[in-house]
Amino acid sequence: NIAEKVERIIFIANEIFNEVKDSSINLQELLEAAKFSKHDLCSEIVKEFPELQGTMGGKYLMNEGFSKNISLAVSEHYFPRFYKDNLPSTKYGSILSISDKLETIVSIFVIGKRPSGSSDPYALRRNLNGIIQIIWHSDFDLKLDRLITKLVNHWYLKFNELNFNHKKISDDLIEFSRQRIISHLEDLSYDK
Repeated sequence: NIAEKVERIIFIANEIFNEVKDSSINLQELLEAAKFSKHDLCSEIVKEFPELQGTMGGKYLMNEGFSKNISLAVSEHYFPRFYKDNLPSTKYGSILSISDKLETIVSIFVIGKRPSGSSDPYALRRNLNGIIQIIWHSDFDLKLDRLITKLVNHWYLKFNELNFNHKKISDDLIEFSRQRIISHLEDLSYDK
């Protein structure tokens, strides 16, 4: 459910904060943004206009007196939504976006619904491309392979009833990431 998804997003945001080690980021504000990242999904306007997800959440939070860091992070955490879309404009939004996208990717891989061939019904390639673009643009010193391994191990401990091979899932996700990174570098005209 959404509450459990938010718990996982908070966990990932905290892990990224620990990896990035950027003293300009206030952990409490980051975790508060993660906590409220999906609150707007229960609003009538988002039900009517799903493209306003995040945007309305940020507006609601700003209207309720939350800080600009929190409000803007929530507004931008779906960025980039498509190829050549805007990236989050702040480190808070960047970490929250990475956290949300990673939560989706890891969860889908764990339940065995990974992309195959040209089929990618959950847009995992697009999400991973967005993560790579954000890391690249934000110049985060983030070891994606180590983070993925830590997250898959966390999922394994939390959802051991799913009985999945966490080593294989980790390896597959790291390889999936490696392929997307190579593709990103090729797009930038770098050699392998």
